[in-house]
Amino acid sequence: MFVLLPITLYLLVFYISASYSAFFKEFTDDVLSAAIFDKDAFTNAFNDSWLEGLLVVTIPFVFMGLGYVIHMMQKGKGFFNYLKLGSLLIITFLFDALLAYQIEKKIYDFNKTLNSPPYDLEIALTEAEFWMIIFAGFVVYIIWGLVFDFIMKEYENIDKIKVFIKHKKEEIFNLQHTRKEIEEKLDGFRDKMTEVQGRITEIQSKINGFIFPIKEYLLYHSQYKEGWFQAINTEIALPTQQKNNLLEDCERTSIEYLAKMNLSDSDYQHLIYSKN
Repeated sequence: MFVLLPITLYLLVFYISASYSAFFKEFTDDVLSAAIFDKDAFTNAFNDSWLEGLLVVTIPFVFMGLGYVIHMMQKGKGFFNYLKLGSLLIITFLFDALLAYQIEKKIYDFNKTLNSPPYDLEIALTEAEFWMIIFAGFVVYIIWGLVFDFIMKEYENIDKIKVFIKHKKEEIFNLQHTRKEIEEKLDGFRDKMTEVQGRITEIQSKINGFIFPIKEYLLYHSQYKEGWFQAINTEIALPTQQKNNLLEDCERTSIEYLAKMNLSDSDYQHLIYSKN
């Protein structure tokens, strides 16, 4: 940009002056030295007419537009694309040549004598000023186009980097969003895990309670009852009817106790008594 900006200003000044000299300026003795560069071209053009001034000011942008088109066409491939590119460069050169030819013709016509031949292309090609105008415009324009093309390519590379960075930022944003969703799910899992852990603790507390061996106890209970029956029948001297009543009381007491303690069901091997 440091190089492109002054070159752009040079082209603006050159083409404003050259186009004004070629299209509108009337040469007199005091302006022959300003044939190529006229410091008052901009002011004089607008003083003559706003339309004339507008034409003179916009001509440089035509060349810059051609430069942008050439830059864009360089991205294409193929013979026809290069043919179009070469045609644009030739057109630009011819336009500069026409400006130089018109300016030199006006100077020649002003200075010619009665014996001077009419101004033509053969005469123009032999004049140093003709080529100087072309090179002062077209060659600088080519330099401007190369610098502009370089800057645009660098900008496109920077733009690709920006797009890449933007894409990565979007990926980071999406990953952060996904991470947030996973963290929310993890919070739900932690709550569920705490709930399950509490349930496990509760069940473990029950498991850690007193385990009562039912069948083993019923065996002891039966042996204990049989001991009472034996003692009543052999050790106690009572009438038969009283012994029978006492045995029935023992049996009833045994059954009521087992029912009260929920030990009458002999299908279970063990019974767990929790701390609660």
